[in-house]
Amino acid sequence: MSNFTPFFYRLISRVTGQSYTSAWDEKLPHILLGMVGFLLFCIIFSAVYWNYLAKIDQRIKQLFVATATLLGGELVLKYGVSLRIRGYWSDRWFFYAVPSPRLESFMWLGLASAIAFLFIYFRSYFERLKRWQFLIVTMTVFIGFALAVAGIRGGVSSIIDPLTRTYWEYTGALPFIKDAPDFLRNFISLIPRLPVHVQLHPPGYPLVLYGWQQFFSVGLLGMAVLLIMTASLSFIPIFYVAERWRGGKEARSIISMMVFSPALVLFSATSVEAIFVAVVSYALVAAFFGWKEKMSWSVAAGVFMALGVLGNFLFLLLGPCFLAFIVYLIRTAPADKWKIILRVILSGASFLTVFVILWLLTGYSPVTNFFIARSYNSALVESNFSSLLVYFGYMFMNVLEFGFYFGIPLLVVFIRQWPESFQKSALWFKFGLFNLTFFLIVGIFQGEVGRIWLFIVPFFLFFYSPFFVLEDKKFFSAFLALLAAQSIIVQLLFYTFW
Repeated sequence: MSNFTPFFYRLISRVTGQSYTSAWDEKLPHILLGMVGFLLFCIIFSAVYWNYLAKIDQRIKQLFVATATLLGGELVLKYGVSLRIRGYWSDRWFFYAVPSPRLESFMWLGLASAIAFLFIYFRSYFERLKRWQFLIVTMTVFIGFALAVAGIRGGVSSIIDPLTRTYWEYTGALPFIKDAPDFLRNFISLIPRLPVHVQLHPPGYPLVLYGWQQFFSVGLLGMAVLLIMTASLSFIPIFYVAERWRGGKEARSIISMMVFSPALVLFSATSVEAIFVAVVSYALVAAFFGWKEKMSWSVAAGVFMALGVLGNFLFLLLGPCFLAFIVYLIRTAPADKWKIILRVILSGASFLTVFVILWLLTGYSPVTNFFIARSYNSALVESNFSSLLVYFGYMFMNVLEFGFYFGIPLLVVFIRQWPESFQKSALWFKFGLFNLTFFLIVGIFQGEVGRIWLFIVPFFLFFYSPFFVLEDKKFFSAFLALLAAQSIIVQLLFYTFW
């Protein structure tokens, strides 16, 4: 292998734009192992898929060919762009990641593959379980699969890697927290000294990490595990919506898709956006059904909304979605108009109460925080409105990335059944499409939406597809296998930063 070492070093230098350092001698074996792992995984997966699934159904064969073509093409384009162009834009084109094949050991790859295989193989049995038993199983599988995939590149070190970047990330704020009231009281004055991402957001995420550190005595690995466990809590409200809208059978299919959704798998175990996914899911479901029929849920919705704003000001962009809820509910039940309005007012009152209490106890002002965060963001990031080319360039980039991390197999199924997929989709899918369109138009996102828009991914699992109700389980099993494979392949070939 030593005769080929200079060739690999030149290739790495070309891709990364970096000069040789002695650290490369340590990295090269893992890079080569990553390439070997990728090839072996593709060969074994293709053989199993083709021999046990594709040969029995032409549709399953077509799904594989379409997915492999689109996924392979996008991976090749991403590597090609990174070979020729380096920098801010090239990192974000097609999807936010840096080409960097790597594998720590086959144990992590084998563990991720085994978890996916066993769940898909026994899925028919799991789907016959009672509601809570099914949710516990799927949440557990999701936690295990996401952690195993996160460990593929570097074992435990790759699981905790994003949490170690204290200059940028929320863990860097932990030394500044004596206790929660003190941190809130002094948060505005501390902002210039805090990590970059904390400067751009409210204090909620650092306080959650601090709470975990205090109550559970966890380090970075414990925090990563708790992040993915928190993301899995979103399964509960999503299942509730799906069961009411589509019935128990399709609800189980939607949750099974969440287990292997590339966006949720790749980012929930290593990003604090996992917290936001759970909070947003509860806020939306509590608001919709609370305003429709449950007074207590309306009060809870306001609390969840406040928690959402405390975590990420991005929650404010869901305002049009909540307005859409109100319009829809009043139009479909005009006789209950004033009851709905009263429940909305209750949500608003509980939302404001949270912040009034915080202000009285600590003096924390989310309004002041918002404008300071906005000024820091303006200084850090170029405006999308600097030119039409920049505006539409980022818009196109965001569509490509969201589609990629949403899942290539999901896109294939949705597009092949268009327009039936849209026309017969549940209302929640249309709410998701409404959100996505609004996010694209406002022009404040510059890639990274696979992670940043993580909280709207569940919306898009509500599109209509005949395979949700097919008695033949083979097609859906093949579909889930391809979703799981995409997550594993991306983790083997790319450094996704999170």
